[in-house]
Amino acid sequence: METIQLKLNERLMQLKQKNPRFSQRSFAQKLGLSSGALNEILQGRRRVSYSLAEKLAERLLLSPSEKEEFLSSFKSEQDAKVSLEYLQINNDQFHAIADWPHFAILNLVKAKSCEYTPRWFSDQLNLSVGSIQTYLERLLRLGFLKLEKGKYVRSKPRYETTDDVLNLSIQKAHLEDLELIKYSLSELSLKERDTTSITLLVDPSRMAEFKKWIRSAQDKFSLKFETTNSSVVYRMVISLFPLKKNSKGEGK
Repeated sequence: METIQLKLNERLMQLKQKNPRFSQRSFAQKLGLSSGALNEILQGRRRVSYSLAEKLAERLLLSPSEKEEFLSSFKSEQDAKVSLEYLQINNDQFHAIADWPHFAILNLVKAKSCEYTPRWFSDQLNLSVGSIQTYLERLLRLGFLKLEKGKYVRSKPRYETTDDVLNLSIQKAHLEDLELIKYSLSELSLKERDTTSITLLVDPSRMAEFKKWIRSAQDKFSLKFETTNSSVVYRMVISLFPLKKNSKGEGK
């Protein structure tokens, strides 16, 4: 990450030397970032995906040799960072927390407005206090959450499951997503959700490449739009909707 910060600061200083009125906000627009996102990157508080690094290299108009050096150094640094910050969930762990409220809670603890009480989580997700208490206890017991000075804190910033593994718990979670999508389509207004699809001809032998691109797109979406200034947890299966209790029953 240090290489990215140095390169961005260096280019910002160069632009300011040419035009003293050139601002960090203008620089953010040039890079295709929000001013807040750029500031967090410059401060070392925001993770930069490799795909975003490629985008920044292009926006910085780096020469081929500069781009190669920039991305190679970033990749080694990012690999080291990921090994420290990411926790891959194994099959047994995922089986234990496959129900959507677990992941909703893992995101809600990051909200600046979080009050860290079962009642608060209950109000956000429209689930019973008793069920919330069960989810919290399970997340603590399995090490996904920890208590620090009365606050729930994630043990790792992000979690991921393995790809291409036939697992009944993962299948169950995806089927649950379909039920949540059905509910969002019938019960939520257009202002609250978005569902879209596309039909096209593609080569099935490129499936591994498709998956890599989709994961990269998810990273870009998360980087651009995820915020701690909200207590509304959304789930995206290229269908974006708020996670909350199904009016016909709890926890669907």
